[in-house]
Amino acid sequence: MKPINLMVRSIGYRLLFAWVSLLHKIYYRRIIIEGIENIPEGKVIFSPNHQNAIMDALAVLCAVKKPIFFMARGDFFKNRWIAAFFRFLRIYPAYRRVEGFHNLTHNYATMSKARKWLLSGGSVCIFPEGGHEGIWQLRPLSKGLFRLALETQASVPREPVYVVPVFIHYSSYTRWGTTLYLKFGKPINVLSTYGLWKMNKARGISELKNTVEIAMKQIVPHVENNYYTFIVRFAPFALEKFHVNYQSVLKQYVNHCNNLAKVQPEVMQLAEKKFDEFDRQIQKLGISARCLWNDFSLNRFLFHFTIRLVLSPFFLLGTLYLSPFFLLSHVINSRIDDRQFHSSVRFVLLSLQPLWHGFVFLITLLVFRNFAIALLTTLFFVSYTLLGFHLTDFFRQGFCEWKQFWYKKQLRDLKSQFEEILHTINFTYPYVAENKIRENIVSRY
Repeated sequence: MKPINLMVRSIGYRLLFAWVSLLHKIYYRRIIIEGIENIPEGKVIFSPNHQNAIMDALAVLCAVKKPIFFMARGDFFKNRWIAAFFRFLRIYPAYRRVEGFHNLTHNYATMSKARKWLLSGGSVCIFPEGGHEGIWQLRPLSKGLFRLALETQASVPREPVYVVPVFIHYSSYTRWGTTLYLKFGKPINVLSTYGLWKMNKARGISELKNTVEIAMKQIVPHVENNYYTFIVRFAPFALEKFHVNYQSVLKQYVNHCNNLAKVQPEVMQLAEKKFDEFDRQIQKLGISARCLWNDFSLNRFLFHFTIRLVLSPFFLLGTLYLSPFFLLSHVINSRIDDRQFHSSVRFVLLSLQPLWHGFVFLITLLVFRNFAIALLTTLFFVSYTLLGFHLTDFFRQGFCEWKQFWYKKQLRDLKSQFEEILHTINFTYPYVAENKIRENIVSRY
């Protein structure tokens, strides 16, 4: 099989890659990446959980920082212009049964391209769960990834092909300016199951699938159905409190609650009841987890208030400038029932901002008949766009600081209620960290 020359990359692709990478950095308030050193050189297939549509692919792409061959659901390729654009981005169709059995034969061509890409030393990313779903659970894995890995291994039986499990997590699926977390697990050498696959292909695929599934479960927190809502809704407050190690806190917290639900369900029932009262007050005051745990300083509040007062005209002008973007994203997302697509729509529209900047430049040039004024005006709005989230977050934080000042007593009571819930479920992150040597955390109960 003739490999693909990965060095052939158009200038258009490089420019688009650089632009998307820049936007991806400013789209989130915080990006945490762990285990990047686990990515080996050579033929690598990334196996992430799938929660947030296109944003999942961008998360892997911008973390790895090199071209990756992606597969996306086949119905995205119905429009030939969109299909051409996706292929330009190295995204190819992977049809599912729900999209028609007659389309499944097209997957052979996609798999053939993916093998060529791998044999050229490139990386492929396949979401083995299939469609995306915003739940804190690892769903059943399909076999396409493992079939590709073993068939590629057969082409180079003396060179390793690796599968790298990836965990992707968002503090919010729909809002921008939130936290994105990625964890790359230990690579799995496909050679370990290649011998079995040569003797029995079905057993070989099943063995590799089980191996990858176990590896993904080690890094992907899986919340059991019992008390799922309570565990997920309480998590942001626990993560904001124990923010020293995001992944460790999340994993320990989920495992702890799952074990407690099995061993002492009555304790979880009591904690859930207390949290319902806590959550009612949180919703009434409009307090976020970040607002609850941020330290308040009157001097800092007054200092920030003065800065916001000075910057407010520029902020309002910039917001007015970007209002078509906000309005269009709201209109489009209001017609999309799948909330997991909302961030993707917003990001795609944000990536088209250069067209809007160019339009404003031309209008300003026609109105003032002065190139310098048009250029400076456009540069001002471009800089506002690039700093948009940070400036928006700065003003949004002002509301948080005001609530901290105005609801000082209520927040103190809420913190006490939160500590009481933590005490009820007996979860204290430093305690768990100090007792990792225990074989079974259930013994703590």
